[in-house]
Amino acid sequence: MGISKAVVAALLTLALVSCASMKIPPPANSESTLLALPFVVDSQSQRGGPLAFHYIYDIVSVDGGGVRQSVVFKQSLEGDVLLVDTLPPGKYKIAALRFVPAGSGDHTYGVNRQSRNDRFTMEAGKITMAPKVLIIRRFNAIPGRGGETSYTVSIEILSHAKRQEIIATLKRLPNFDLWELQVPQ
Repeated sequence: MGISKAVVAALLTLALVSCASMKIPPPANSESTLLALPFVVDSQSQRGGPLAFHYIYDIVSVDGGGVRQSVVFKQSLEGDVLLVDTLPPGKYKIAALRFVPAGSGDHTYGVNRQSRNDRFTMEAGKITMAPKVLIIRRFNAIPGRGGETSYTVSIEILSHAKRQEIIATLKRLPNFDLWELQVPQ
């Protein structure tokens, strides 16, 4: 699949998962699952507005299920969590983190793919919280120069405090009580 087809497929996935970003759907059937992907956008730049890049998790099944899905983090969302309701029960891993420019222009930003091996298990009737958090930082490379915004990205172990924030956010949403919560230890 070429880069443009991959970007289109990833953006279509965004349309599917962004609708579920801060709404907990009731379980559709006995095999329903929900994946909570924590993230933080730390913006210390003088420039506001949307992010310049789309950050994409490539998720694949590791138990022979053949499932492959791309989940796109497009902008800061309320609650710092993206919910994905399209994975069947099984064992998965985040195989890679990629980024693509949000607009047109030069697409040569160096290595735009980072291999990952972050594993988790999806169980029917459960909200599974991913064990790591995607951290996107936006800052001015030279303080005081608003036009020179830089970005860095990292994936870190989900802290206890951040986990509690996300749990509190999820508990405030309708239909939370219809699911069992599975959190990383």
